[in-house]
Amino acid sequence: MTASKSHGSDDNNRKRASGETSPRHDVDGGAARAKANLAATEVGARKRRYLVATRPVPPGLGMLGAGVQPFSTDQLTDALKQLGADVVGEIKPRSASPMALFANAPAGPRTPDIIVAELDPDKGDELQRNAPPGVIVEHDALLKHADATFDLLRTSVESSLLPTSTGADSVEVKLCVVGDDDATPVKKATVLVYGRSFPAQGTTDAQGRVSLSVVGGGLDSIQAVYVKPEADFWEKFITRPGLSGDDENTITLRRLSDTVKGFPATKTVGWGATMMGLEALPPAITGKGAKVAIIDSGCDNSHPQLGNVTRGHDFTSDEGSDTTWTTDVISHGTHCAGVIAGGNGLGIRGFAPEAEVYALKVFPGGRFSSLIDALDLCIEKEIDVVNLSLGSDEASELVAHKILEAKSKGVACIVAAGNSAGPVQFPGQLVDVLTVSAIGKVGEYPKDTYHAQTVNPQSPPVNGIYSAKFSCFGPQVDVCAPGVAIISSVPGGYAAWDGTSMATPHVTGLATLLLAHHPSFQGPYKARNAARVDQLFALIKATAARLSPNPADVRMGVGIPTAQALVGLAPAAPQPQAGAGQPVKDTGPIGASPGGLPNAAGGGAGTPIIGQQPVGIPPWLITGYGGPPPVQNPFLMGIADQAAMIQLFAQLRSAGLV
Repeated sequence: MTASKSHGSDDNNRKRASGETSPRHDVDGGAARAKANLAATEVGARKRRYLVATRPVPPGLGMLGAGVQPFSTDQLTDALKQLGADVVGEIKPRSASPMALFANAPAGPRTPDIIVAELDPDKGDELQRNAPPGVIVEHDALLKHADATFDLLRTSVESSLLPTSTGADSVEVKLCVVGDDDATPVKKATVLVYGRSFPAQGTTDAQGRVSLSVVGGGLDSIQAVYVKPEADFWEKFITRPGLSGDDENTITLRRLSDTVKGFPATKTVGWGATMMGLEALPPAITGKGAKVAIIDSGCDNSHPQLGNVTRGHDFTSDEGSDTTWTTDVISHGTHCAGVIAGGNGLGIRGFAPEAEVYALKVFPGGRFSSLIDALDLCIEKEIDVVNLSLGSDEASELVAHKILEAKSKGVACIVAAGNSAGPVQFPGQLVDVLTVSAIGKVGEYPKDTYHAQTVNPQSPPVNGIYSAKFSCFGPQVDVCAPGVAIISSVPGGYAAWDGTSMATPHVTGLATLLLAHHPSFQGPYKARNAARVDQLFALIKATAARLSPNPADVRMGVGIPTAQALVGLAPAAPQPQAGAGQPVKDTGPIGASPGGLPNAAGGGAGTPIIGQQPVGIPPWLITGYGGPPPVQNPFLMGIADQAAMIQLFAQLRSAGLV
């Protein structure tokens, strides 16, 4: 079957899909307005997008599965149309396969054809509640992609703000943002001013100027001003600012190069990559031979550091495109790409500059459906590791199926935990992914930036390292990585961002190096299957240095992964023997046999590999805490089991037994 994602050709369907239209109704005077060529639109709830697919009966249900007939795609489409749904698309697997998720065929688990439809919310909710056991109906939810800054501001500042019913007591604030070297205007900087009411927000013009109307009190009521530049400058966060209402207020930003020695005139390794031991690796360890995909907002490969990113696809339009993925209006994907694969030239070096990188664009407007489509392309292209710096407050069984299918084909998914300072978000909740939380380091940013506000007062820094307060947490967190004040490429220059979105590419970059150069993946785990992914995740955990004495730390997992398994390793050399600074000879899965990497009896995941202290890893980082890895979340524990539970429960409920 050829890869396809079909959509209705009707232009109105596409407009409804993007929320451009809403139901039209006649109102008083409608005829007169029509004669005057005027249109009246009453605002109502727009249609909601849903994913609908068959759920084949998994093996092992015995009598409970008897008599349950799977629905065909045509039957589901007809049923949806009878409910008044607009069928706006269909996602089909890119290769021929039996339509059975858990068949015993060598091909492994497969996701079914998925119908993308739009329904009135009340009908959609009813369909979800009453869907037969053999049918999956779920909201095609929007994905989150942003860095942590604005989430932090909302939780820490807006929580103290009050809405206002009138704008009569507003005050105008004039601001001019300039650079500290020669007062150069800083254009396209986002500026937020927080008063007693909701914040005022604007963007500086070519002269660095912006004028904002702050509602809810006078100048003395303004609690904070935050300036986030587009590129090349440090942000600024000013609490209780002294502002003038008559004159223009100047805010001066420091250049990134003022505090990062030699940047960007010389090759620089970021503080996060340095902590993980990237500088200790031989020059030939570059990721060459591995394939990595970044499912995000695209990648501006005109950036001097990203000319090596030459492959991609845009999933943000109905038709898709192999060219528009290079336009990154959000900058998020470009930032992630710099951490993973920034070139070997001047500027910030990424982990794997010679890896084969695919930029798969799902933002702006990314949904579960576009994520599924992008993951399907990863399977087709035999991608080794996928970076997912994204998440959702909702869960998707169909996304979980696709991730399991990807794993069965040797595609490893590394996922951000989320930035809401709450429980780990989806898909980081899944056991078939590696979930990454964020840490920061005191002294890696100016004190007058919002980066300094990411220190968690409930968990103060130890040796300067701390769990970022925005980072999501829970037993699903596998490892942590640097995610505060991470300098990386953005269109037009460089920027320092915060987020688990920034932490995840650090681990993805390390995983790419391991897959390209570690003997395990050239020998016993070369075959593309689930065991290969499990071995990769286990190796990452086994090389992690603990940052907490708690073996099941819900904020930092087993610790920060390091590059110690690659220190001293030459890509073309024979598999080395165990020794100081060398990876231990691999004779099987981690923890499965004597002579392998350390298992629970020998220190546990999170304990550095046996041998002398690895080169390039700070001594204080090697803490030696032992113990088992964190307890995995039972949510979606192995999709086959989860699907069986869903089907079993639904059938028992329909029979009145539960």
